[in-house]
Amino acid sequence: MLDAMTNGGLGVAFFSPFDTTRYFLPFRPVEVSPIGVREFFTGRAWNILISEMKWIWIPAAVTAGLFRVWHLGKAVFEKARAIQ
Repeated sequence: MLDAMTNGGLGVAFFSPFDTTRYFLPFRPVEVSPIGVREFFTGRAWNILISEMKWIWIPAAVTAGLFRVWHLGKAVFEKARAIQ
C-alpha cells in the first residue's frame, strides 16, 4: 500500500500474477526514493526523508502509541473491576 502512495515508479501490481496491471492510489504524497545509495544521497535526500517522516513514520508512531495507551487503559480498567 505504501508503494502505491509514492509519486513515481511503475505502480504496484496488486493482483499479480493474475493481472499485471499496475496501480497507484489517488492520494500520492510520498516522495519516491531512488534505488541505490549514491543516487539517494543527493540534494533530494532530505526531501525524501522528510516526506517519509511526515506521511509514514509519524502516523505509524502515533497509531502504535494510541494502541498502547488503549491496551494499558484496558488493563487498568480490568484490574479495577477485579478489585471491586
